[in-house]
Amino acid sequence: MRNYRLFLLIFTISAFHIFGKATAVDITKWHLPEGAFARLGKGIVTDIAYSPDGKHLAVATYIGVWIYDTHTGTEKALLTVNTGNVTWEVVYSPDGKTLAVVQREVLLWDTLTHTLKGSLKGYTQSVAEVAFSPDGQSIAIADLNQTTQLWDVNTMALKCTLVGSTCDYDHEGMVRFRVTYDPDGDTVAIGSEDSTIRLWDSTTGKLKHTLLGYFGDSFSFSPDGKTIATESFSNALLGGNALLLWDTTTGRIKSTFRTFTKGPVVYSPDGNKIATIRGSYIILWDAVTGQMQGILETGPVRSFLFSPDGNNVAIVKKKGTNIQSISLWNTAGNKPYEFTPIEECGNSLYSDIPVPAGNHKYTFGDANWSVEGMTFSPDGHTFAMVNPEGNVQLWNTETGELRHTLKHSSPVIDVSFSKVSNFNDRANRNANLITVHTNKNIRIWNTNTQVCKHTFELTKHSNEIRSASYNPDGNTLVTACSDGNLNLWGIPSGLFKGTLGKHRELFLGPFSPDGNTLAIREGKKLKIFEIATTSLKNAFNAIDYVRCMAYSPDGKTIAIGMQMKKTVELWKITGEKTHRIECDYQLRNVTFSPDGNTLAIGLGYNTLLYNAKTLTRKHTIDEDGTILKFSLDGKTLANGGSNGTILLSDTETWTEKNKLTGHVGTVTSVAFSADSNTIATAGKDGTVLLWNQHHNN
Repeated sequence: MRNYRLFLLIFTISAFHIFGKATAVDITKWHLPEGAFARLGKGIVTDIAYSPDGKHLAVATYIGVWIYDTHTGTEKALLTVNTGNVTWEVVYSPDGKTLAVVQREVLLWDTLTHTLKGSLKGYTQSVAEVAFSPDGQSIAIADLNQTTQLWDVNTMALKCTLVGSTCDYDHEGMVRFRVTYDPDGDTVAIGSEDSTIRLWDSTTGKLKHTLLGYFGDSFSFSPDGKTIATESFSNALLGGNALLLWDTTTGRIKSTFRTFTKGPVVYSPDGNKIATIRGSYIILWDAVTGQMQGILETGPVRSFLFSPDGNNVAIVKKKGTNIQSISLWNTAGNKPYEFTPIEECGNSLYSDIPVPAGNHKYTFGDANWSVEGMTFSPDGHTFAMVNPEGNVQLWNTETGELRHTLKHSSPVIDVSFSKVSNFNDRANRNANLITVHTNKNIRIWNTNTQVCKHTFELTKHSNEIRSASYNPDGNTLVTACSDGNLNLWGIPSGLFKGTLGKHRELFLGPFSPDGNTLAIREGKKLKIFEIATTSLKNAFNAIDYVRCMAYSPDGKTIAIGMQMKKTVELWKITGEKTHRIECDYQLRNVTFSPDGNTLAIGLGYNTLLYNAKTLTRKHTIDEDGTILKFSLDGKTLANGGSNGTILLSDTETWTEKNKLTGHVGTVTSVAFSADSNTIATAGKDGTVLLWNQHHNN
């Protein structure tokens, strides 16, 4: 019996290792474009939404919609269709059976099977907002033409079209446009650019009432649906901004309160409070009497959100044009305060009103945050937000602890196979890939396992990274920040090596072939910096707006593409201009082949190939030249990028070898492995795709 048990234990462990590994899910291979063998990164996050039961979180990205298990934080599915279209919004139906995905059209997905039910088409402009009816049987789709269509979710049939505005065409497509159902689903409210709310019968499609004199995107139904709270600017009767409460049955004003507030108007879930923004405060008003019930003092406010139980408010604070942090406040226990209107004076309007003590619970984040989305779970116990790195974080609202981080990314501006040999797997240079992201993060990947081995942050930069360049040995990275700073970093350590100073009108050029110097354009000057001493070695004038630069392989010549003049000029590094090539369209890129015999010039609609010695045209490729990259062996030229496609051409015959199509939006960088067999393409969609060059579509 003991032997049998030992055999059973060994068999169970062996089966787990054999079958468990065999059935492990590799998300890097989900829904890949043809020819790609892996995807690194999961796309830039654009929206998040909890399922009604709180068990799943839908994360909309540039490449599709990821469905996560909120308990474990693991990926359950990737919903993707219409490759090349960004997903802007995701909305669950109240019954949780359908997920509406907003791209150029509205796609309806079955949430149980993760299959596409169908798409809703017929609107004349891009989709601005969608809203499900409370029973989940209908969906309202508002487009930028300020019309709203009501569709039957089950039959995919158009029920009726509602007009949301009387503005002329010049005013259409503005941001102040909102559509929502009332709580019982009988009425659809459309807030429009012409400062109206129109209330429509959702069954007959007939106009019920038009509410005049409010600011378009600031209104809220009371939970019982009997009242709409709106904002009104410069109310003549009250001498300032006012909060208006409208009777949804009669379409008439029930109450008017002078508030001095500006911005969103939101009912609390229990309907007892109305929240508004005033500068650095969230003001809570009694929904019946208009008396102030409390103040949440937070600093300049951008937006806020009630938890489903109404006990918490998540507030996005801002500093100038940048979002500073997200604070969680408890609204319970606020006592009414006597309020006497005083003279309006900036943010000091309510300075004499006491702020409840102890109701500030947590602050998620720090300075220079950038928040794309936030939402509470249906039970209010979890708060989901998109953090500065582009990841989604799930926070416990009771303890302030981070439960899960769902890793995503910011745009990738550069990708390169490592040339240094001090990685753990140094025997295989092709396995080490480095990505540079706009959010100041550098990631090092093992392309064999598709695992991110290391991430470090470029802490010396205060703003986002605009461009980057490696020295030929691959052990030094220079990054250009949007504030004009140029910094040097060690690779793969990520340690700060020095700075080349701050520059106005900066354009970052390439390293010289020997890696000793770096070219940049500042204003109309071309500057050459010596890397070892971080000092200026040479500078010369007569340079127009520079779009691109490239050293010749011998390091004696720099090709400079000037966008305004539409020319490529060849300069000696001593500062003498030698040749000039006229182009008939805007320049995108310029590069030399590894042997120095070919000069490739990328334009907005094609790519020109010149003999680098005689400067005579020898071929034209009908693909844009946003990206120009020769393989290390010089046998392949990769060009394209603006439409998400990279063309691979044979450099002997200049015939097409392959096309790599799969990014959403512009391809920002291309890298060839040391053996030229593997290609990495990076995009603004926040992903890197790995391709086998010899795959044929």
